[in-house]
Amino acid sequence: EEEEEEEEEEEIKKNLKKRKVSPTSNSSAEPAAKIPKKKKIVKLRDGLKYRDLLEGKGRKAKKGDRLSVRYRGLLKSGITFDTNMPKGRPFRFQLGAGEVVKGWDLGLVGMAAGGRREVVIPPKLGYGQGGAGDKIPPNATLLFDIELLKIN
Repeated sequence: EEEEEEEEEEEIKKNLKKRKVSPTSNSSAEPAAKIPKKKKIVKLRDGLKYRDLLEGKGRKAKKGDRLSVRYRGLLKSGITFDTNMPKGRPFRFQLGAGEVVKGWDLGLVGMAAGGRREVVIPPKLGYGQGGAGDKIPPNATLLFDIELLKIN
């Protein structure tokens, strides 16, 4: 299973490179934000994976906080299904309240404002067997590039 996950991750990376999808600029991060030396991938029990692309500063997000984010959502194929980057209106939600897919509620805990995180969400923590509309097929693994702008 772990080998399968690694192959899936490599496939996502390959498809993103093929489509020339690159991270957006992080213009809203404070200059003091630091780029991790080693982009460590964190794997949670439920199959969710994340990697900090840029570490923010200050208090870490926790369940119950209201967050303002910019994000880009992609399928494994590299196709963007939703985004408010680079200059769209920030998306606001309460962390852990079920206002977003479970993968966001789990994958954004511990981020600080100014940080950017890549989150790979397995189907069971995304839209599952039903998919979502005509953009997200059933059983889709989702990749999100999320920039945390503010914690309230």
